[in-house]
Amino acid sequence: MHRPEPPPPSSGARLRGQTLRLAASLLVGLLVMLVTGLIGMALTRAVLWSLAAAIVFWLCWLVAMRMWLRMNRHRS
Repeated sequence: MHRPEPPPPSSGARLRGQTLRLAASLLVGLLVMLVTGLIGMALTRAVLWSLAAAIVFWLCWLVAMRMWLRMNRHRS
């Protein structure tokens, strides 16, 4: 046998459900923004550290090459 259809929810219950869904989606959005912001800051910091390391390595390489060239210069 068929069950009788449940009565439609009242307008107050429907509004309360929509409000809860809106609040939940806003909270989830804020949480996602917080997590992605933290990941973005960490990635930015890592990129800056790697860039600094590359610059320091390049400067050390230039100094080492200059010293090597001075030590192995042909005497004329």
